Amino acid sequence: MFFMKKTNAFFYICRNFEKSNIMKYYIFISFFVIFSFSGSAQFFVSVKSNFEVDTLKTCVDTNQTFYAYGIYGTDTVPDMNFIWDFDDNSDIVEGIGMDTVFHTFHDRKAHRILVTVWNDTLWGYNIYPVKIGLEPDFSQTKADIPDGQDGICFGEEVKLIGVADMELWEEERQNVKTEQLEQYIHHNYSYSSVITRRSFYLTDYFTQATDIDSIGLKIEHSNISDLRVVLTCPTGKEVVLKDSGGVEKSFGEPVIEPTDLSPGAGYWYYWSNMPEYGTMNTFSGQDTLPSGSYQADSLWTKFSGCPLNGNWTISVEDVHSNEDNGYIFAWSLYFDEDLERDTIKYSNKINQISWEPASTNDQGIAYVTPPDRGANIYTFNVTNDYGCKDYVDIDVLVESANFEMDKESLRIGDSVQLKNMTTWAEAYKWEFSDDTDDKTEEEVYKKFDYAGEYKINLTVKSQSGCRDTVSKKITVYAEFNEIPDYNIFTPNGDGMNDVFSFFNNPDEEINAANIEQIHGRIYNRYGDVVCKWETTEEAIQGWDGTIDNRGGREAPTGFYYYVLIITTKEKDEKNNFVKNEPFNGTIFLYRSE
Repeated sequence: MFFMKKTNAFFYICRNFEKSNIMKYYIFISFFVIFSFSGSAQFFVSVKSNFEVDTLKTCVDTNQTFYAYGIYGTDTVPDMNFIWDFDDNSDIVEGIGMDTVFHTFHDRKAHRILVTVWNDTLWGYNIYPVKIGLEPDFSQTKADIPDGQDGICFGEEVKLIGVADMELWEEERQNVKTEQLEQYIHHNYSYSSVITRRSFYLTDYFTQATDIDSIGLKIEHSNISDLRVVLTCPTGKEVVLKDSGGVEKSFGEPVIEPTDLSPGAGYWYYWSNMPEYGTMNTFSGQDTLPSGSYQADSLWTKFSGCPLNGNWTISVEDVHSNEDNGYIFAWSLYFDEDLERDTIKYSNKINQISWEPASTNDQGIAYVTPPDRGANIYTFNVTNDYGCKDYVDIDVLVESANFEMDKESLRIGDSVQLKNMTTWAEAYKWEFSDDTDDKTEEEVYKKFDYAGEYKINLTVKSQSGCRDTVSKKITVYAEFNEIPDYNIFTPNGDGMNDVFSFFNNPDEEINAANIEQIHGRIYNRYGDVVCKWETTEEAIQGWDGTIDNRGGREAPTGFYYYVLIITTKEKDEKNNFVKNEPFNGTIFLYRSE
């Protein structure tokens, strides 16, 4: 037993004969074909699976056993050659006496196994259909969660909807073989390609020229006289579509530059029973052979007795050693439409459905209350009429309450942005451990008046009334800058710098929002108090440059001294406000003369 790439069985045999035996080979082919299909005894091939059915209905990725027998009259013929083509792009299996094989299909579609059996005097084939259970469409299977929600509240019930649609699969005949990459053709590089047909009746054989509608070739080449094009039927018979020789013209629009090997523009050329032109080699006129249909160089009747099913092979050979070259892009093979039949169409039915773990009704509906926060997986299982099992997992998210803070710490006087992130929430309640009022908006801004660590609670409620709460902590700290060592102001009534205050520039001086209490005194050089502050509000208002800060007698130009005792809104371990060491410094008051 060994494997080889897909090819025509008899083409494979033929290419292993010496050239001197080619005529003997064709006589041999004709002999056993006539022998097989004439007289009272008939040779035929029987193919079965381990299920003993005419069409195997099975599941993807399931190993199956297949049997084939060559039967002449009523007797099974031993020691036959077998070729198994499984119609799934796998390697062909070939060997003497290989009447039993094992195979696994990996595509969910129908396949037609082509089995060819022969010995020195007998030849036959059969086609065995295999239908693989199709893949269900689970796109409508879901958890019934409202749009815009990522999940549900813990403790809520959710509806699971199970839907498995089965679409109709229909066989597509391979009439055109398109190369994934254009194929280079030169005197050292010939082209061969196969189109396999399997949808005719086993009794359909080539009987007249009109059985083939057309053969097409999409090609570009700089000299058509170099090329020989041959079509070979499944039993090895050949028709020469175009022989080498004739006029020197081009196919399509080739790239003429010898050093440029990039493909040009290919044209479609056809050979048919009702051609527009005569043979290609006798065409006269323009330098480029026009796209259209032509007469073949050989008669179609040479295919007489060929089965329509099997491997049809086109071969293109560049027979001359010169600089001409080109590319092949595709080829086509169309039979008479009246002969086309036996298209496979099928779908599957769903026989069993279930949700796991859940109790499911016959409509594929289940109601569940997920037991855990986070992802909860529920599986919708189906079994089709071939016994194939499929499933899809649905993730039901139990979404815990959550909110987002734009900062985890802030100083007194600043705001923190709080935003609900719970997608199922319909109502909100924000609670703060600083004993301030609750808030009920989805997004809020919050300030704290004192330093410390605070807890923020968010309680959310769903449309059904389900509640959940989440808590987070935030750190609030007091912050103010050092008081400048030297300060100057000019209380002359010009509206600029007429009042001295430590709070004129919060970016550089102390921040009133962080101060619980402030006491201050300003002294002249004799030690007399010229201004005093007992509250933070008085300190913010500042000194206007008059004695006792009452707008009366003006203090003269000169240096003055201040002393500040500040208690911040930060608390110590005993929950007492922190009192800073006294701040002191000088102030220069200037009055212009």
